[in-house]
This record gives sequence, C-alpha cells and structure tokens, in this order.
Amino acid sequence: MNQLTSFVRFVVGPGVARVFSGSVVQQTCVLILSLALPYLLSEADFGAVRVVTAYMMVVLMAVL
Repeated sequence: MNQLTSFVRFVVGPGVARVFSGSVVQQTCVLILSLALPYLLSEADFGAVRVVTAYMMVVLMAVL
C-alpha cells in the first residue's frame, strides 16, 4: 500500500491525493446515510429529504 501511495504522490502530486481522499470520504458518508435514513425517518419525512437531495444534486450538476 505504501508503494502505491508513494507512486500516486509522485505522479499526480499531494494536492490531488488529498482531494481524491476527501471525495472518497464524502461518497462513503453519503452511502451510509442513504442506507440509514429510510430506517430512521417516517415515509413523509423521507420523501421530503429525497426531494431536497434531488434539488441539491441538480444545483451541484449546474455548478460543476
């Protein structure tokens, strides 16, 4: 694992590795929350959360 990490840092630089690792952490958190929310919320609350999430995704796509 250390060889792979050092190779990535050599090829792309440490800044890209930090951004990539942050993206991995974010996607992992989103996955865990999307699996846990249906069990924690009622159906009406879950629907409201999904609508807000859909709007957020549209805005993020427009920004990117």
